Amino acid sequence: GADPNDVKQIAKANPSFPHRTPLESVRRLQKKLTADGHRREGLGIWDEVSLRVIEPVAWEALKAPDWPAPERVVLVLAVSQDREWACIGAAGESGGRTPVLCYSMRGLSGVAAKVVELQAARDVAKVKLAGPQAKALLPDLVKADVDAELMTTGEMGGACTAFQEAVKNGPDVQGALVHFGQGELDLAVENAETRFSGESEVWNRKDRQVDDSPLVACSGAFYLWGLMYQPNYDVLESVL
Repeated sequence: GADPNDVKQIAKANPSFPHRTPLESVRRLQKKLTADGHRREGLGIWDEVSLRVIEPVAWEALKAPDWPAPERVVLVLAVSQDREWACIGAAGESGGRTPVLCYSMRGLSGVAAKVVELQAARDVAKVKLAGPQAKALLPDLVKADVDAELMTTGEMGGACTAFQEAVKNGPDVQGALVHFGQGELDLAVENAETRFSGESEVWNRKDRQVDDSPLVACSGAFYLWGLMYQPNYDVLESVL
């Protein structure tokens, strides 16, 4: 809120003022620049830039609590880094869009039973595990007679980037992402960070204070459903 023409403010922003950078030089530069340009170049005041991986406004625009849940889904299972939480992410097609849902639970013991419950209630196309921590679920899944595969590194990278792009694209595209405003997923999205593994951008899962399993599970389900669901797919053409 200070006056950008105030000499005291110019002195604060320029350590070389006034000996190596005299006031005359500052004023000449000020005349050449726009008001915003002077604030940036002369005073070091930059516009506020969001460092969030997923913009809150864009995420909120995709919320539709009353959207019909999909009947045919892909399930992806993820586990938090401290193994305190697990999440089942589901994605499918409904009303021309791709809703994602998360089923979070404390600990790992009830995950296999929940998967069996979902398989009985919905048409589950496939079940996959996201990340090394999710391997801890395999013994229980085998006992429950649930076939599950581990997502590849490429799929994990694809899930991270595809989910970000889907949020950026908004609600007005074919198969657009939609979510139900679930608190655990909202929190994971709010705290989302990424890193690069080779040339692939993946979710940064190093912060054990944050349960990112809803984001990992739902982004994985969204991506894998996108690989399966091809509305323009022509069966006869594939045979010929």
